[in-house]
This record gives sequence, structure tokens and C-alpha cells, in this order.
Amino acid sequence: MGSVNYCRIGKTIREARLKRGWSQARLAEMAGVSAQYLSRIETGKKQASLQVVYGIARALQVSMDLLTGNERLEQERELPAAGRILSDCSEYERQVLLDILEASKQSLRVNARYRE
Repeated sequence: MGSVNYCRIGKTIREARLKRGWSQARLAEMAGVSAQYLSRIETGKKQASLQVVYGIARALQVSMDLLTGNERLEQERELPAAGRILSDCSEYERQVLLDILEASKQSLRVNARYRE
């Protein structure tokens, strides 16, 4: 098991917060911490406990893997499932499904502002 990179976690939290257009005060309130504490976490000056990181992840509606830098592992676990789904498809079916997936992803990103 590797060491925890608290600066990276803080940077990822800040990026996720800004992507949503949230202030530190808003995220802090939703996560049950002070804005000052959240600021110190985001700048890597404070090492957040697992409980605090979990609360922030819940508030941001992201996985703990994203915040801790293990998002690649999460995606790698999903690849076999996608492979099984596509394994018995014709080339035509595979292309249509990939097109649908891409269009869905774009729609989710365009309409993300309506999630709140």
C-alpha cells in the first residue's frame, strides 16, 4: 500500500468543487467541516481524516477513489464489465452502443448544472 498524497487529495477536492461552481463555504457546510479547515485541506496544509474525506466525497457525489487518486483502479474494474457487454455484439452493434455511450456522456456533461 502506497503513502497518501494529501496535496493531491486537496487539489482534487478543489477541482471537483470548482467544477460545480461551489464556494468553499458551501462544500464545507455540506461536508460538516469549517470553511477554514476545508481551505487547509485543499492547499495540502492539513491532512484530512478518512471520515472527513468521506464526508467531502459524499457532498461532492464522487467516489473516494477519485479523491484519493485511485480513479484509474475504479475504471479498470469497470472495463471487464464493458467487455462482457460488448463481447457477443456484432461490429455494427458495438459501434451503435459506443455511439450511444459517447452521446450519453456528452449529454451528462452538458446538463450537469441541473444535478443540484
